[in-house]
Amino acid sequence: MTSVAHARAVCDAIISGKPYPVTAAISLASNPLLSLANPRHVYEALKALQLYVVAEYYLTPSAALADYVFPVCSTIETTELWLTPSFCVACPRGIEPLTNVGTLMSSGGDWPCGWDRRSNWPWETVDQVWDWCWRLLA
Repeated sequence: MTSVAHARAVCDAIISGKPYPVTAAISLASNPLLSLANPRHVYEALKALQLYVVAEYYLTPSAALADYVFPVCSTIETTELWLTPSFCVACPRGIEPLTNVGTLMSSGGDWPCGWDRRSNWPWETVDQVWDWCWRLLA
């Protein structure tokens, strides 16, 4: 929910179904119960979801409420590319991943929800994704 939509409005929509029903959410290393205002309201919203998926470094309080939890690499273990309208920052991997957790982009095979990653996502590694992004910028 963080950085994609206004969190309070999303929580309100999850709880009330207005202006339209929000029945699923994905949190990416954000722990909404601790990072958003009014944790009781956030808790009520997370509990009301039909599907809650979390990609997180640790089993946070928010992750404990999730239907699925994907462990992810830390930022030093994976290449990142931060793009905004005003700047672009390339953050190359500092070290190889210490464990075999990967990222959402590099998770192999099919997701539990039935989404076939291989037919919808042609890249095998995060580095291949960023190489493709750089070609678009060049």
